Amino acid sequence: LAACGKPRLFGKEMEIHPYEKTFEVDSERAFRSAKEAMLYQGYNIQKEDAKNMTLESHWQPTTSDSHYVKFFNRQDRGTVGAYHKLIVKVSPAGKQVKVEVSSLAKSFISNLLSTGIEEEKIFKKIDDFTRKPEIDVTNVGLK
Repeated sequence: LAACGKPRLFGKEMEIHPYEKTFEVDSERAFRSAKEAMLYQGYNIQKEDAKNMTLESHWQPTTSDSHYVKFFNRQDRGTVGAYHKLIVKVSPAGKQVKVEVSSLAKSFISNLLSTGIEEEKIFKKIDDFTRKPEIDVTNVGLK
């Protein structure tokens, strides 16, 4: 009976393709907004490196919105037993900044892929938190 309780499978870490977006703000503001966005979306920050402008969340279970496995050319979103954390990197890109959001997954399921939904939620909140206080709405969008 003692052998039944011993783990036989151990998950592997898988770095998943990062999603990128540029913003027309300074690096400091983008970094602060990225931190606010992660907290707003329910991610607790485990590591924060203001010098290198990186953020890393704690491990949390994957959901049907966060990750999937490609199975018979379809998305199988039943990723039970998998965990992930988000990693955000902010870097200057000329007059803009590039924000990169990637997922690091840990699972015994191989080839786990991100749906991009969680990453896009972070980008959307960064957009909200970096929007100018006074805006003009035009026929081609915000100014």
